[in-house]
Amino acid sequence: QEQQLSMKCLDDNGYDYDKCQHYFDNFKACKGFWVGVMRERRRNGIKPALPPPEEREAIKAEHLKRQSRKT
Repeated sequence: QEQQLSMKCLDDNGYDYDKCQHYFDNFKACKGFWVGVMRERRRNGIKPALPPPEEREAIKAEHLKRQSRKT
């Protein structure tokens, strides 16, 4: 979804990357998060490495919960 939003921003703004920087930063963060999830699942022998869409909200919620405990 973040990739689609960043591409839409470029389309809407005449491909001015500076106007869409926020979208690209968000896309990078999202991609990094899911790459980390896939690595962890592979280490733990969980297949598929990328969780199905119906599990993703719960995984994001658990991550946010762990992050809030750290602060």
